[in-house]
This record gives sequence, C-alpha cells and structure tokens, in this order.
Amino acid sequence: MITNHYFLQFANFVMRLYYLLGLVSSLCWTCNPTTDTASNASVSLIPYQKANMWGYANKAGRVQIAPQYTAVSSFQEGIAKVKIKEQYGFIKANNQIAIAPEYDWAWDCEQGLILVQKEGKWGFLNNKGVIIIPLVYHKLEKFVEGVAVAQRSEGGKWGAIDLKGNAVIPFIYQELFAPKAGKLKASKNQKYGYLNLAGKEIVPFAYSRALQFQEGIITFRESELCGFANEAGKIICLPTYQELMPHQNGIAFAKKGKLWGAVDLEGKMVLPFEYDFIYPYHEGFARIVKQNLYGYVDAQGKIAIKPQYEHAEDFNEKVAIITHNSKIGLLYQETNKVLDIEYEHIRSFVGGFAVVRKGNLYGYMNYKGELAIPLKYTTARDFVDGLAVVQREGKGGFIDAKGREFWE
Repeated sequence: MITNHYFLQFANFVMRLYYLLGLVSSLCWTCNPTTDTASNASVSLIPYQKANMWGYANKAGRVQIAPQYTAVSSFQEGIAKVKIKEQYGFIKANNQIAIAPEYDWAWDCEQGLILVQKEGKWGFLNNKGVIIIPLVYHKLEKFVEGVAVAQRSEGGKWGAIDLKGNAVIPFIYQELFAPKAGKLKASKNQKYGYLNLAGKEIVPFAYSRALQFQEGIITFRESELCGFANEAGKIICLPTYQELMPHQNGIAFAKKGKLWGAVDLEGKMVLPFEYDFIYPYHEGFARIVKQNLYGYVDAQGKIAIKPQYEHAEDFNEKVAIITHNSKIGLLYQETNKVLDIEYEHIRSFVGGFAVVRKGNLYGYMNYKGELAIPLKYTTARDFVDGLAVVQREGKGGFIDAKGREFWE
C-alpha cells in the first residue's frame, strides 16, 4: 500500500519537475529551431540534474553546462529558460546570459517571441530580451494566427492585439477565445458570436449559450436543445438534440433522449440512436458504447468494429488499448488484430512508446508489444521529442528513447 508520506513525496516530485522545469502540457515543445549553427547545436542539449540543481548534457550524457540552476527548460531557438533566485531568464548554449533573470514567469521562445510576466503584468520580449509588447496587460495569451487575446485590467473587457501591440479587436467583449482557422468566438451582452481576425463580426451575437463554428456551420444551443445554423445565422437543423458535438466530415454525433447516434448537417440520421455514448473522433475513428461494450465507427459514420470490448481507448498512432476477456490488449488499426499483453496497466502510445506498469514499477513498450525500457521506475511520463520524465529510487529527470538517464 502506498503511504500518505510516499504519495506526498511523489506528488511533490512531479509538481517540482513539471512546474519548475516549465515543461507544462506534458512537455509539449512547439518551437522550430532556427538555422543558426549555435541554435542547432543547442537543440541536442538535454536538461541534466544533480543534487536538485539543473544543467545540461549532450546526447551521450556528458555534462556541457554544470548543474547550477534551480529549474531549466529545453533549448528553443538557441536559448533556454532557467530559474535563478526565484526569477526566470534565458541562457545561450555556451551558458552565457541571453536575457537577464528578472521575470516572475516566462514561457519558452516561440517564433522569436517570449511571453513574460513581471509584477503581475504580462507582455512580450523578442529573443534578445528587448520588450516589444509592453508589460501592461492583466492577462495575455500567446500569439495565434498573428493575434494575441488580452485583458487590460482585472475584470475588464477582452480584445486582441497584433505583433506591433496595436488593438486589432476592440476591448469590448466579455469573453474572447484564441482564433481557429481565422475566427474567434466571443461574447457580448450575454450573447455569443464570432469575429474574424480584423475584428469584424461574422456570426451574429444571437446565441445565449456557447457555440461552435466550423466550415461555415454553427452548432448552437437554445432552450436546452442543440441545432445547426449557417454562417448568416439561418437555422438549417432545428434544435432537437440534448447534445450535439461539432461535426466532422459532415457528420455530428448527437444525443436524443437518453441515447446517442449521428446525423448529417440537415439532421438526417446517419447512425441510429441506440448507443449509450459516442466519443469524439480521434485519428479518423470514434469510440461507441452499447450495453457497456466498446467498438468504433469510421469517418463516414459506419461501424468499423462492432461493440465487443469491455473497454477501449482512442487510437493513438494507429494503436488502441482495449480490454477483452478481462485481458489488456493492443488493437491495431490497419488489421483489426488484437495482441494480448501481460501488464496491469498501459497508457496510449505517444512518440512510439506506451507507458506500462506491473506492480508498482513502470517501463515502456514499443508497438510490437515488446518491453523497450525496463520496469524500474516509480513514475513515468510520455515521451515527447525523444525524451520522457521519470523517477527511480528517489531521483529523477529525463531519459531518452534508449533508456539513458540524464541525472546523477
């Protein structure tokens, strides 16, 4: 049995490793390295821990920057975030200071921009540390499609700025969401609508509940029922359904009464309303549940695998984790064949590996069901960009795809 003391130690470790490293969102590093030689060299440096301090090693495990920081992040675009005396700054691959550690928080560099916070206010620096968007915002999000959603003061209205700091969407909205495909969902006077990147209102602010807008179709909710409208707000499918998921390939999963099915954009039934639940599409397939058994439908809304498994997860990298006959197995998308495995727990494949557990120890399995990295860790996270965070015998840090450990 895991004691409270052990659990607290484990929780503290994970929080310290993820928060202080600044590797939020499962180590999702999104930047593209520049073509600069020093930048390319820095990409191969891996965070390295010794005695609760952090530095960097090369891929062979040889220390290149001695552990001296209380937290570090990966190198992005030639610089890496480090923490010194509770403040964040950036270093170059030769350990020279690129941006002085004077910020209360900083995100990694993305496309030459760094979102930072100081004394409760947010703004942007360039990768040389020059302030290009003044630190005057109460809330500020990263740039998406050339605009950044912002709030000037606590409880104030929302708007958006461009890369020069100009307000391209006026600060008049109660809510404003980051753009998707050139459109931003917003609310005004308790009604929801959509704007384009220039701030023009392109979907009327006529909906009292949050809505989705994609490919010219609005999924809306009124009087507790959902329907479809076109971009001009004209209803093309009357609000009939208790739930209506955003459509894909012209198909939307819907709940009518207590059961789920699928309809096209005019409300014509594609899949009968006979399922306990239908999950959103993932990698072209959606999980369906009927009488507590799981199966899959394809992108056309047709049954690809009839409900037959005691449990099933989404396909990730064309492999799904399923349970059948009380055994865990791997379901391969291309052949529909199942490979039984011997582990007590398995997570979905990410980066070519799946975390597996037997007893209290974790390791990593490859697509063939082979144990690629031994069961020896007390915690293990998914691989991202060839690295994963693990803990063993009270110590932890990064491992690479060969199981090489970057700590001492």
